[in-house]
Amino acid sequence: MNVTVDASAAADRGLRARACALVERVIDALPKDAALGVELLSLCTDAMLTRTFDRVIAVRAAAVAALTRLQDPRDSADRA
Repeated sequence: MNVTVDASAAADRGLRARACALVERVIDALPKDAALGVELLSLCTDAMLTRTFDRVIAVRAAAVAALTRLQDPRDSADRA
């Protein structure tokens, strides 16, 4: 997962979009009650939050899709 998150910051916009989409697909494939480690959750959240400001709309859309599964709507202090 670290390699995919790192690829979300690549210079190539197509690679950034695919990396964000892959993060979203992997997270979406996990069971709803799956527990992600704090370090992995933080890594993915930080990377996807950064990509929401990307100049390419496909990258922003993929990052937002990934963040929908990473957020905790019950936690008002949740960054996502």
